[in-house]
Amino acid sequence: MDKALAGVRVLDMTHVQSGPTSTQILGFFGADVIKVEKPGEGDPTRGQLRDIPGADSLYFTMLNGNKRSLTLNPKTEAGKRIFTRLIEECDVMVENFSARKLGVDGLVLYTLAARKMVHYPDDDSALLETVKLEAFEPRQPKMTATADRGRLEQGGDRVWVEGNVVIVREADAKAGRARLTTEKLLLLPDEGIARTNEAVTLESPEGHAHAIGMELDNQARVLRLDRVHATYKPSPRRPESAR
Repeated sequence: MDKALAGVRVLDMTHVQSGPTSTQILGFFGADVIKVEKPGEGDPTRGQLRDIPGADSLYFTMLNGNKRSLTLNPKTEAGKRIFTRLIEECDVMVENFSARKLGVDGLVLYTLAARKMVHYPDDDSALLETVKLEAFEPRQPKMTATADRGRLEQGGDRVWVEGNVVIVREADAKAGRARLTTEKLLLLPDEGIARTNEAVTLESPEGHAHAIGMELDNQARVLRLDRVHATYKPSPRRPESAR
């Protein structure tokens, strides 16, 4: 008799303990589990509590039975192609807690990670501890937001973060690296929007500003500040060409 999950293919992106335990159970029920590991290193538990030099540890093997495994770097062109094909051919993808949004081309648009999550099924919300959001908008500089705490709403479409909130937008050809700090912020990851009515401080090579209220549209490259006090640092004047 076939097992309950026979014919189901699982892409296992987990590591260490909780995630691998979950996907191993899926394998016990008949799923075809494909474990993806980091090239040159693999799952960290391969080398932890190792009894025999050069062999995988018992810690690793007891959590990763009934799986096939491969190493893959999706940041390379070849890795992107393989990863995209795996996504297309697998029925389920399992990760440690980090919500990841992929574009139609299979590339990552943003990731949301936290040290701890508590889910409340009555309103489909979740509380997060030690939050980190990384956005990878096409043709835009990478943007990273970190905070002490967070709350997911509407299935993750809205993310409230608070406590030592920091947004860093990396430099590109048009502007230098910018750092924004505040105490509370609403993130709309699918829209690339960050918004607050709290006090904010913006620092960049071009100057610094203090404001009450802010909205950042990372897709449109537009930053709106309210009630602003700013100091602007003009770029050094280029020397006149010798005649």
